[in-house]
Amino acid sequence: MNYSHPQIRLIAQRIPLLCALYFVTFSLIYLLLLQSDVIAQAQYILSRGQSVFHPLAAALLSTGLLFLLGLVVNYLLHWLPLRLKALVWFPSFLLLGLLTSFRFPQFGDGGSPPPRLH
Repeated sequence: MNYSHPQIRLIAQRIPLLCALYFVTFSLIYLLLLQSDVIAQAQYILSRGQSVFHPLAAALLSTGLLFLLGLVVNYLLHWLPLRLKALVWFPSFLLLGLLTSFRFPQFGDGGSPPPRLH
């Protein structure tokens, strides 16, 4: 595609920024509202019940690390044409899906998470 028109080029340059914004928004909502129980289970098992789980802190930390991964991939693939720049967020989405797809047999398929300590 030819980006010779200045307005089309400006719009094309904003696509990676919009993809980053969509990724951060989706990741925070997904981790905080939909996957906090899965993360709580993983944290409880991995720490053997010795630490406290905070859903907001876990969502912010996970989103921040995945966002940094997206920035690193964007830096490494700076040579991509503008029409493919949205693909730099694919590894972050893939890792997010892999991290939240684990199920622990101790809690059953839809089991309740361990109690939260405050």
